[in-house]
Amino acid sequence: ENFAREVMQLFTVGLQLLNQDGSPIIDQTTGLPVQTYSPADVQNYAAAFTGWYFADQPSYKFGNSFHSVEWQERLAPMAPYEDFHQRTQKKLLRNYYVPAGTSATESLETALDSLFYHPNLGPFVARHLIKNFVTSNPSADYLARVVAVFNSNADGERGNLLALNSVTANVSVTTKVSTQLGFGDSGDYLGNLVPFGAGVVYEENPTIFYSPVGGEKYADRLMSPLSLRELMLYASNLNDAARVYFTFVSRINDIHNPAFLYDSNPIDPRFSRLIELFWKLHKAQRLYWANNSHSSGRYSIVIDHYWPEYSADVDEIYTLLGLSAPEKFSSRMEIPVSIGPDNPVEGGVSISTRSIYNLLEILSAAIDVPEQDQVSGRALNYPPAGLVGQKLRVRRASAAPEGASTAVQYRNAWYYIDDTNQNTKLFFRLATTLMSVSIADSTSNDAAPLLTVPVSN
Repeated sequence: ENFAREVMQLFTVGLQLLNQDGSPIIDQTTGLPVQTYSPADVQNYAAAFTGWYFADQPSYKFGNSFHSVEWQERLAPMAPYEDFHQRTQKKLLRNYYVPAGTSATESLETALDSLFYHPNLGPFVARHLIKNFVTSNPSADYLARVVAVFNSNADGERGNLLALNSVTANVSVTTKVSTQLGFGDSGDYLGNLVPFGAGVVYEENPTIFYSPVGGEKYADRLMSPLSLRELMLYASNLNDAARVYFTFVSRINDIHNPAFLYDSNPIDPRFSRLIELFWKLHKAQRLYWANNSHSSGRYSIVIDHYWPEYSADVDEIYTLLGLSAPEKFSSRMEIPVSIGPDNPVEGGVSISTRSIYNLLEILSAAIDVPEQDQVSGRALNYPPAGLVGQKLRVRRASAAPEGASTAVQYRNAWYYIDDTNQNTKLFFRLATTLMSVSIADSTSNDAAPLLTVPVSN
């Protein structure tokens, strides 16, 4: 009976009958919420679930007394033992009925169908998913839209839990004075409110786009090095291109930029100097990425109009890269770029990049983990951080922090990124953006949303 009660209360239909927007159904006579099930229902579901045990066991082990079963024998799915199944009739929720004499397998299927097709299942499960992954207090309209997808997706399937790869916000605007852009629960600002400006208030009205994620494809995307195209796009469009190189690039020719320092290996100062020169010319609009003019589908680093002000810097770049500078002066120099050490280009640059998983490892190492968790082995002990992780900090506090850019409560502490820590904020933004892209890349839905605006943390 305890198992039957918890299957209903905690995992499927909950305690009160719900409307599809998650609000409780009220008894018009008593004015109180209608209860989902009664003690008699618990007894009937308990009877329907009887007769199941570890597979391939002698019947004498199935009884009131506990008999040891080796762990190797516990791995197979449970099997029905008809002699121990209660074959009485069972009246289940919403007029589902198990006739007397029905087998354990048929009884279980009917019991599960009665819960799976119960109208409470959609709002009950959807509310838990939204509260844990999107916002702590979803609006009734928001919940109803997610429930509608749960009840019947694009293929007419019920309960096909598809990965949400984007959320677009239809925003409504009012003229109340406010200094924050708010999404989600206005009473719980963490991850939901972003400093914006006085004069307007935006209200959440999200639309969900969804598509199934391919597990193997997603894992491959997560573990694969970032492409040159991705590096080129981020370096060309983000304001702090230097930070992009430090974050994404692990090696340029023979100059390494490791995520962690193993065996007390020192940091190679050439990498910082090379990125400093790249950044200097980039800010002066003398260095940029472009499609390779001699090879379709490849990219180059282009340096132009650098003479005479930046000629010494360009010579130093060539020296650091181990390349021979052109013998004749040219107002435009093109350095071909290849990805990985196995695909070099003569007279060019070979770049190795990190994977999304590498970035998550680097961010994990920046978390202020309690010392007792490291000593006990509950948390990993990372080696000293390389250049990319030395200025990253995910702080820990005993109470909800003030001045947090992003915060989450875990176990008995709050973990957060301070709003003044620009390095960690940018790293976190890059990592979460790439995670979203990797999910979108791993879906089977070809129709990608045109606009995605995250409504929460």
